[in-house]
Amino acid sequence: MALALEWDGPPAYERIAAFADGIRTGLAERIAHQRPLYLLLEGDIVLTLGLVLRDEHDVTGELLVIDGVSLWDFDYIDLGMIRWPSGTVPVTIKSLVFSEDPRGGVPVMQSS
Repeated sequence: MALALEWDGPPAYERIAAFADGIRTGLAERIAHQRPLYLLLEGDIVLTLGLVLRDEHDVTGELLVIDGVSLWDFDYIDLGMIRWPSGTVPVTIKSLVFSEDPRGGVPVMQSS
């Protein structure tokens, strides 16, 4: 499971810790069973967020937190293998195509 989250505002430790607490609470069962957790954010807080989840919220299963990714509803992602020594992960974003925009019912394509 990959979860795309929004982050807005200053990267103060208190805010990131509260954000991590919300993630821990919301995904408690998944975390307890040590299922993989992949988090994608547009904001640049992933190093701190990952450390807080590991060190302060006891997330011991596989954890991958990626920043710089902007996603919309109905986007599909493929995550590649971690590249070492850079620690980067290739991300492919695919957008599903509908005859209407699922966010507002506006036609996207018209058939001829």
